[in-house]
Amino acid sequence: MKSLLSNPASVVLFGSGLAVFGSLIAAFGVYLGSVQENRQAEHLLASVTGGDAYPCVVAGPGGFFLHVQGNYPLYEVSGRIVDVVVLREAVAKGAIQHGVEARYFDVGTVSSAYGFDIPDKYTGRPITLNDFARRDSYRFIINFFTRHHTFNFRLALEPSPNAKGYWLHAWQVFRDGEDTALAESIPADFPRNEKNEVDFLLLPEEA
Repeated sequence: MKSLLSNPASVVLFGSGLAVFGSLIAAFGVYLGSVQENRQAEHLLASVTGGDAYPCVVAGPGGFFLHVQGNYPLYEVSGRIVDVVVLREAVAKGAIQHGVEARYFDVGTVSSAYGFDIPDKYTGRPITLNDFARRDSYRFIINFFTRHHTFNFRLALEPSPNAKGYWLHAWQVFRDGEDTALAESIPADFPRNEKNEVDFLLLPEEA
């Protein structure tokens, strides 16, 4: 060490190395700080917009049970539940411009911490399958309107072969008019059409 310090060139080189090392440590600290700030900014933005959250609905004896999937709440949630059969009939009759019968709701803030049966906007009681025409199977479109996003939730119900009075559920959810589903759940034993697909929208068969 004494011989190293007695050589001026070595001292300069050693000092330069320490300076470079110190600069790297400082730069790494700045980078970590920037990453932390970005994460905090993303968290704050997601807390306001809903982030990765989306609504999910299960239909049961008590009604249409709503809960949120994701890490953030959805704000100012309202929407409507439409029977796809009624929608298709209105389209076939050319009466779609007059609107389609639906059940409306306005539930405010919904978080992943709890769920509830969706109440009717006008009566306050839970919306149930009894509010729609009785069918052997059901297809619903549930439109959700939130502060920052819209969601199109497609729900298909088929009678369970193993439990009378219960339904097999399949669903897809789309955000902000996107063509690709944000999320979906389709059980392996859920009935499918000839194309091995679940017909959520009861689309007319191609000629």
